[in-house]
Amino acid sequence: MEKDIRSDLFSQTPFQLRTSCNSKNSFLVAVRADYPKRVYQIEDELKTVIQNRISSDHIQSIHTVSAVDLESFCQ
Repeated sequence: MEKDIRSDLFSQTPFQLRTSCNSKNSFLVAVRADYPKRVYQIEDELKTVIQNRISSDHIQSIHTVSAVDLESFCQ
């Protein structure tokens, strides 16, 4: 993903790009704990945001990552 796309990918959304991992072609997105939706709703909304900005062909999966796994995300 190009740097300018990454920096603007989640503007105007409740999501925040935390990190990207080029070796895995992945990125980590955060949402505030008080966001009033359930996890499956957040995943659907996140998928829609990404599809609106980049081709849906590039989305292979969306996973929930626990806080303890954040440090090892790109490893």
